[in-house]
Formats: sequence, structure tokens, C-alpha cells
Amino acid sequence: MSKSSELDQKVKRYIIDCIDGSGYDVELKTTAEKIDFLRDCFEREYGHEIKRQGQQKALAEYFAGLPSCCTVAFYNTDILALAVEWGSLPENATEKQEDKILENWFSFIAAKTVQMFNGYRVPK
Repeated sequence: MSKSSELDQKVKRYIIDCIDGSGYDVELKTTAEKIDFLRDCFEREYGHEIKRQGQQKALAEYFAGLPSCCTVAFYNTDILALAVEWGSLPENATEKQEDKILENWFSFIAAKTVQMFNGYRVPK
């Protein structure tokens, strides 16, 4: 497996693990149920922005608003720790490298989520 497809799978697995239906009284057992639930929540709660901004940009903004249905990391230290764990950032990263990760975080998560919405390389 290539490094990029390995990263792709780690990130998508992470997103799936962040999806939580408990605040909605919904039990989610499968990956497909989780992805469908997140898409439904996003479209219900933030769908008005999809036409205006496009799906990925609207989804990035939705994640930045910290929706209760999917709690991805939002503290800089947590984001940087994940980037190091995933091999996207060296442990002795420069401030410039860290800033790039932080600036693109929600957009990156949104892009991977849109791929899963579209059925592209969804982890089992």
C-alpha cells in the first residue's frame, strides 16, 4: 500500500470513528450507517450553504462549527499530534509546516468526507 493510500485510510477511519449519533438518539452500527448519518445531519443542518459555497467548502465550515454528530479534533495541539501520528508532519516540524496543517485541517477533513459520501475508498 502506498503512503498516500495509507494516509487516506487512516484519515477516513478517524472521521468514521468521530461520527456519533448518541446526541440524536441514533445507534450507528456500520460504517455505511455512520456516513449516511453524517451526510443527513450536514444536509439538514447546513444544506443551505451547499448551493452557495459548494459541498466541500460548506462541509469544511460545518466541521469548523463543531457539529455534535461528528467531533473531529479542533485544538491545534490535537490536530498537530494527529498529523505527526499519520506521518503528514515531522516531529520536529517548523512553525510554517505546522501553520499549513492547521490552515488546511477542516478543508482536508471535508475533502476526505466528501470522498466517502461519494463511495470512494471507504474503509471497511
